[in-house]
Amino acid sequence: MFAPCDLGVETVDGQARNCIGMSTSDLDLTSAWDAAENLNLSGLKCPMPAFLVERALRRIEPGCCLAITVTDALAPLDLRHLCQRDGHEVLDEVQKVDGAWRLLIRCGPRILMVIVGSDRQ
Repeated sequence: MFAPCDLGVETVDGQARNCIGMSTSDLDLTSAWDAAENLNLSGLKCPMPAFLVERALRRIEPGCCLAITVTDALAPLDLRHLCQRDGHEVLDEVQKVDGAWRLLIRCGPRILMVIVGSDRQ
């Protein structure tokens, strides 16, 4: 289980606020990498990296960051699509010397979906 995020938490009038709503330019990427939960998915092939990242993003608080390491060459593309679809944000993406990719993803807000149907009895 992931610990609550303390990235960007500040107190305003006694109310704690997290980093939701901060633009990427307002977020210090070094601090974000340091505070992020790490998820090493090296050696896994599609679709496992996207599946496991999706599950991890459901467990962390909105506004918190997840640092992911993947070796599958198509995983960064899959993860960018996942983020676009689900409202998360890829803050940073770097390729390491060994060919692995590191992505920093900020968890987006939770979206509650309500299905409206008829009330027939």
